[in-house]
Amino acid sequence: MDSATPQDLHRAFAERIKSFRTARGITLVGLSALTGIGKSTLSNLERGQGNPTIETIWQLAQVLDVGYGELVGHAAPQASVAAGVSVALVDREDAERRIETFRMRFEAGACRPADAHAAGVSEHVLVLRGSLTVATPADRALLRAGDAWTFAADQTHRYEAGSAGAAALVSVVYPGVRPA
Repeated sequence: MDSATPQDLHRAFAERIKSFRTARGITLVGLSALTGIGKSTLSNLERGQGNPTIETIWQLAQVLDVGYGELVGHAAPQASVAAGVSVALVDREDAERRIETFRMRFEAGACRPADAHAAGVSEHVLVLRGSLTVATPADRALLRAGDAWTFAADQTHRYEAGSAGAAALVSVVYPGVRPA
């Protein structure tokens, strides 16, 4: 699906949302209540219309209990951009545990808060350019190009770019792969 058009990607994403939702016995109204995303927005996404933000994709993945990569599929869509932060899935591996790696780019001073992932999930951050502060309620690290940090991501966390912006690779590591 390397030559997929944006419309193909939206359609595939739409099919996945609906498939995961119905497999879990969740109505559109129920999914709206669980995610805080409007029913009309969800309806549009399930019809392949609209361009979901990073936050919308993460919220859907969390509530549907799937990885970001499972939700967007093997042919990841173009980078999602919201509030000065661009996120693109660059690799997904399902072996002994699921690992999803993202390229994140931050405009100068951009901040991206993140909800807690499921229990046992960790994140590994490698800064490629600029500086990036990564913070959890219990800890915080200022990382510069070449620095890496691993933290428990089953708590809220936040990324804040320095004055020159930043680029990083972030790997989300799930504790185990659920049986198919």
